[in-house]
Amino acid sequence: ETVRVRVHSAFDPEAEGTISRIELWSANFQMFRENPWFGIGMNANEFLVPEFHEKMGHKNGFWGHAHNNWLQFLGGTGILGFSLFVMIFGYFFFMGWRTWGRIPVDHLWDRSILLGSLGGQMALQFGGLTECNFKAMTVNHHSMFMLALTAALYQKYIVKAGS
Repeated sequence: ETVRVRVHSAFDPEAEGTISRIELWSANFQMFRENPWFGIGMNANEFLVPEFHEKMGHKNGFWGHAHNNWLQFLGGTGILGFSLFVMIFGYFFFMGWRTWGRIPVDHLWDRSILLGSLGGQMALQFGGLTECNFKAMTVNHHSMFMLALTAALYQKYIVKAGS
């Protein structure tokens, strides 16, 4: 129920903060449109968003990070940085997906670790649609740990197995 309410409220103009969030997203997308290849600088969008609110005629828009992982990277690092972000996480997700099929069913601990890692990767991406959760260092560090676990299991079941 709470997930449904969160998703619905993110796009409901009557919900508190929705218009501000949509204006913030549009300001960050405008940053990308004006600087498509390299963006305006990693995390610089947080400091320049008031300028973009003014350019776009947003009244009393709030500023800070983009409240969306993908727009944060798109506005800050352009298509090149955004592509790297997507490719890195996509690579590790498909690495985990491939490994899942190779872990024997009786290796419950390894299967649990990999399933948790895949779930965590999905939660990061879906949660990151309405909040820039990757910027939080605790989330960032846990994400790197999940990717390391995925790589270790890939090494164990794919590389060392010679597949």
